[in-house]
Amino acid sequence: MTSTALVLAGRRPEGDPLAEAHGVSHKALIPVGGQPMIERVLAAIEDSGAFTQVAVCIDDPDALQGLPRVAALRDAGRLRVLPTAATPASSVIACLEEIGLETPVLVTTGDHPLLHAELLRDFWQRARAEDDAALAVGLVLRSLARVQFPSVNRTFLPLKGDAVTGANLFAFLGPESLGFARFWLRAEAHRKQPFRLLAPFGLGNLLLFALRRLDLDAAFARASKVVGVAVRPVPLGDARAALDVDREAHRELAEAILASDEAPAPSLNPHESGPSSG
Repeated sequence: MTSTALVLAGRRPEGDPLAEAHGVSHKALIPVGGQPMIERVLAAIEDSGAFTQVAVCIDDPDALQGLPRVAALRDAGRLRVLPTAATPASSVIACLEEIGLETPVLVTTGDHPLLHAELLRDFWQRARAEDDAALAVGLVLRSLARVQFPSVNRTFLPLKGDAVTGANLFAFLGPESLGFARFWLRAEAHRKQPFRLLAPFGLGNLLLFALRRLDLDAAFARASKVVGVAVRPVPLGDARAALDVDREAHRELAEAILASDEAPAPSLNPHESGPSSG
């Protein structure tokens, strides 16, 4: 089946201090292990063999000049460069509407230098394995992250049994999945007003969450009803999926991981990971 990978690589309207510190226009162009991060992301997409087309969402197409993976995709007629919109959510909506959702679309980000083909192929296969959801979201369990990277601090969402963090991997599996992006767009408008942001979930759901009465599947089932789109979690077996680059410490960590061991990182079956203590 034809499928597209969409890579978000635009600039923040307020600028990005990390990009400025490295003398590049976009964060996705910051080098990690001698390569711009977006080149590593595109390599993972290409090497996975799962995608027939690639789209890059960026505000300045000229910023992609001179990148070998970009040039190869363009020469093969498999690259689309799409403009950004005012916010990340509105950019995703505009790009998905341009690409079309008659076939599945992966959405990821250009600041994901530890993404690799095996991880991406695993997510994509499992995301599409069942037809019970319009959207699948990649996640990493805290119990797994503690095994692979015990010293790394991440923000985890506490749930019954274990906590989770995001992986910047989304599978939009049909036209109805746009409902999630539109909900995200409304949430962006209230990001500085937490009560308005949380209000749609209702007091009952928020209490269950606060008391850690919801496990991963139950939490996503309730969130799906609120969002109006069936969303399914996909716990991943490699904690590198959760390590994107927002600060210099993240970049240095990514370089250290890439340099320390060329062999695959240790992996656990996420469904067999022991429960977290909190």
